[in-house]
Amino acid sequence: MAKSLPVRDDFRKRLTIQLGVAVFLCIMFGIGAYLLVGRISAAGALIKQEAQKKAIKEQSIEALATLRSEAARAAPISETLKAKLPPRDAVFNVAKRVQEIAAGAGVKTTFAFGVETPGTSETAARVNFEMSVTGSLAQARQFMHALETSEYLVTIGSVDWSNGSARVNGSIYYQPPKEQ
Repeated sequence: MAKSLPVRDDFRKRLTIQLGVAVFLCIMFGIGAYLLVGRISAAGALIKQEAQKKAIKEQSIEALATLRSEAARAAPISETLKAKLPPRDAVFNVAKRVQEIAAGAGVKTTFAFGVETPGTSETAARVNFEMSVTGSLAQARQFMHALETSEYLVTIGSVDWSNGSARVNGSIYYQPPKEQ
């Protein structure tokens, strides 16, 4: 019986070593799997981000193609509109026309030109204006409608109505200079 004890101790020793190695290998496998999953997740996130960038680029290219198509279709209409706009010199006679429209609507006005924005081959030129309109609300509305439907292309940007008087800001459009 004395001989079986060392075999048992030897068996336990080898079993402990093999279990230790097995546990170590399992831990290493777990760490490797954890790192691999982390790298796969990072790669997946990068792929998703690149896919989103690609989708945005595709949408941008599609929007650009649509804009180019619409611009080509709008060019003849735009040229017709520009041809109907008054020349720059005629716009600066608008103050007199504003007074005529005001008299017809029964309001009093003061009119001043503001910043001028030169046009390009693609956009009409414009000059901003500011004016005050004094009269009843109905008269002021009639005046602004008459101004917007006059021979000038006028846009009203803002109207501040207070105590029977309005402060009006807008723009008048005219032909851009001819390219040379």
